[in-house]
Amino acid sequence: LILTKVYTYVKDTYLGHPTKELLEGEWIRSEYGNPPVSVTTPEVLVRGEIEMPQDVQQMMVGNETFIYGSLLSNFYTTLSTIKFRGEVNFDLEKAVDGIYTNLENQGARNIIMKQEEFTTVEGAKGLKVFGTLEAVNPVTGESIPNEYVILNFAENGGFEQIMVIFNENDQYAKEISERIINSVEITNLNE
Repeated sequence: LILTKVYTYVKDTYLGHPTKELLEGEWIRSEYGNPPVSVTTPEVLVRGEIEMPQDVQQMMVGNETFIYGSLLSNFYTTLSTIKFRGEVNFDLEKAVDGIYTNLENQGARNIIMKQEEFTTVEGAKGLKVFGTLEAVNPVTGESIPNEYVILNFAENGGFEQIMVIFNENDQYAKEISERIINSVEITNLNE
């Protein structure tokens, strides 16, 4: 036990551990998308693209996606917002079905999904989807066990989604995930 702890300490402290460096680095509080979502992350999320189903594309005015990492890295997060035309009653349950398909399209397998209601500190109510999945490395064929947490909100005439996926054997990535999830706020809630 002592040798294992010493090895882990030396490896993480002197050789470096990518998620430990993220956790202990300077964090950034930013607002992303429209409708805006505020979140604290260890790195700035970069604008990216996620393919939307055709029926959703017809209802929306615009969408924005921001990403850090990839499904095959120790830590991956995305933040997506969709603004709908007029009054659209968005069904969060249908969004959960889309999550499953999206994860499979990115190479995830053996997805175990649980869900529960979630409320931010400021009172925005949403749906939290969480569980485990395996990401298959296309080069080596290695299966990487991951955990994930996805928050879904239908606020301000839009849909907001924050997804965090991390290696289930990485204690630092789990701490990063919890810190991000606990920092999420849907801004301009009362407008």
